This record gives sequence, structure tokens and C-alpha cells, in this order.
Amino acid sequence: MSVKYRPGANLYSNSVVALDAKTGTLRKYYQIVPHDYHDWDLTTAPLVFNTKGGQKRVMVAGKDGFLVSIDPKAERITWKTPVTTIDNITAPLTLEGTHFCPGTAGGVQWNGPAYSPSTNLVYVNAVDLCKTVKADPEYDSKKNLNGSANAFGDEDADKYGWVTAIDADSGAVKWKYKASTPMVAGLAATASGLVFTADMASDFMVFDAASGMLLHTIKLGQPTGGGVITYNAGGKQKVAVATGMENRIMGTHGMPMIVVFGL
Repeated sequence: MSVKYRPGANLYSNSVVALDAKTGTLRKYYQIVPHDYHDWDLTTAPLVFNTKGGQKRVMVAGKDGFLVSIDPKAERITWKTPVTTIDNITAPLTLEGTHFCPGTAGGVQWNGPAYSPSTNLVYVNAVDLCKTVKADPEYDSKKNLNGSANAFGDEDADKYGWVTAIDADSGAVKWKYKASTPMVAGLAATASGLVFTADMASDFMVFDAASGMLLHTIKLGQPTGGGVITYNAGGKQKVAVATGMENRIMGTHGMPMIVVFGL
């Protein structure tokens, strides 16, 4: 089934592409997920920065559940580090159903990683949710978006999330925090050594950037899947978060709004 569904590598889907800024000419591409039959979109914007080790890096994370480090000078992928459960990812779809992790709604969703120069760590939120997808015997390349008999699959009863901090030079995991809900919100890393993010229950969360210790939570009263930023206004530091996620795939309901905290 996986061969029948969208055969070939499907260039340039699920790829980081480098374009000439003046002409728009394709200079290089890095296909993170070729021949995608898991619905593992690469939906997050790449992060571009210089590491503490003096290396220029491009980093991206997608629904396949990996943080990928690219060396744009050498034009190669330097490492891939999993940020959620990875299981049975190369098995083809079967009529009986194929169970794989992350599932079609798993991995890293629309908000990408954040980098802290002071810790040299990259912070990533992820969904830990596995699914079982059944092949469609009548699939003709025109029906069913996912080429399956049960749409985006039957999800496991257990689902939770991760906040992971990864060394930007080596790709080694420095710390991980297991959350009670999938983690899809953005993250903001500050020069003061804090990481801000939020979960899909109701908590705005403040972590120690170096150790991963959860320092503080603030009840937002609704699920959060939007961005988090910090800024200065009138000489005072503020933190803003987009909360109230309405999402039929994740099954969340809220009243979209921006909440601003003063530090």
C-alpha cells in the first residue's frame, strides 16, 4: 500500500529548500520525509542561527517526530534527534491496520523550535500520539486524502506531550519534560534563563532553561496552541501567548485571545 500511495520520493514535499534570494532559483533541498504515507507534514519554519561552537545551522522539526540539524555550508544533515516516541515507522500500510508512532496527528505540529544562545540548547514541543491506519483496497489515487480506509487513523487511548532540550552542536538530549497533554504551542527562550510555553489543558508554563525544572504555572483556562513571545514595552518586560485553540483534529475548543503577562 505504501508503494501504491503516491509512489516515489515526491520531490520536493516535506523539504527544507534553499533559494537564491535575488532570482528565486533552487540552490539546494533537504527532503526530510520522502514518500510520505504517514501524513508527516513539515509545517514549521526553519530556525537559522550560529551555535556556541561557531557553527551555522538550520534546524527544523516536523510531524515525523525528529529535530533535524542542517549544515548549510557543507550542504548536509549533521544529525537527527527524536523528540517523541518513534515506532514502526517504515512498515507499509496493511488492510488489517498498521500501528505507528508518531501517528498522523503526532510529532511536531505548526510551531517550530526555539534556540537559547546562553545554554546552546534548542527547545522543541511535541505530540506523543500513535495511530493505526488501514490500507484502502479500493484506493485509486483520487479518493481518500491519506490513501487509507479509516481517514487519519484510529488513535491510541493514551496521548501526551514532550518538551525537549537538545544541544545545538552535538544533538544530544539535555533534558526532557513529559506533559499530560500534547504540546503544540510555541516556545520562547529568554536571556534570563527561562523557557515559556503552554499546554492543551490550561497551563502557561515556565521552565528553567538549563535544567528543565518546571518553575511556575499559570492557569489560562483553555487549551493553547499558538505562539509565545516576550517583548519590552514602556521599559517593562512582557510575555504574550495566543491561547484558546479551536481544533477539530486535536478535539479542543476555546475562545481565541491574546493573554499578556508582566514580569
